[in-house]
Amino acid sequence: MRVQFFIAIISILLSFTRSYADSNLNVVVSIKPYHSLVLGVMLGVASPKLLLKGNLSPHSYSLKPSDAEGLQNADIIFWGGENLEVFLAKPLSSLSKKAKVVSMFEMNGLKLKLFRPVNHIGKYENYESYISNLPNDQDSKQKSAVDPHIWLDPENTKVIIKGIVNILSETDPLNAQIYQRNGEKIKVRLNELDQHLLSEVSEISDRTYLVLHDAY
Repeated sequence: MRVQFFIAIISILLSFTRSYADSNLNVVVSIKPYHSLVLGVMLGVASPKLLLKGNLSPHSYSLKPSDAEGLQNADIIFWGGENLEVFLAKPLSSLSKKAKVVSMFEMNGLKLKLFRPVNHIGKYENYESYISNLPNDQDSKQKSAVDPHIWLDPENTKVIIKGIVNILSETDPLNAQIYQRNGEKIKVRLNELDQHLLSEVSEISDRTYLVLHDAY
């Protein structure tokens, strides 16, 4: 259902009319799921640049010189955090001195979920608070076990949209109304989509099924 949800997000964003106005704001986004969300919020103002194009994986990617140049020239860089995009951690500390670097993974209000080896512990409003209460010998294992694919939860997607709107509005106040209006449109469509998908799977929601990765 969540994979279907992500595919539908892209369809939602592409359904908006694309009319980019002149803007000096230079935004770089690391991967496609986050790029689609930033693109939706920025429609009518500018087009954010996507770092990983095609079928490239953030787990094994190496930066090219053109990527480094893009990071150096950016005003804002949105990425998924070190847990998902290890390749960007060091470059961001050295190449993006003038940019505002935003980790989607650190936005307030996210519901974080741990991978399955921790016996279905579930979701936490404040993952850091949970980690601080763990025995010391479990700490490193638990930190590496959190699922970074946060955009697959519709509620997390709405939190991310809100964060994107706020950051862009603070950086570019002249276009704040456009960002806010786009953000509200996306949230409405996300709610409609979520209800539609829940309705579609309601008759089979109690069935057992197998997937190859917890992100699904």
